[in-house]
Amino acid sequence: MGKNITTQGLDLFGLPVRMILLLGIRAVIWITGLRKPCKQLNGYQQALTKALGM
Repeated sequence: MGKNITTQGLDLFGLPVRMILLLGIRAVIWITGLRKPCKQLNGYQQALTKALGM
């Protein structure tokens, strides 16, 4: 299941698979791989997936 987290100053594409990120004192995120955005993004703005290079 995918969720969104807003980050700043973090190279998300450079994170290795199986890396664990700690967010605050309670949230633990396990990096399992990149997720390709689906065509549903175009519902927010036409051609958004194309603009993102997807």
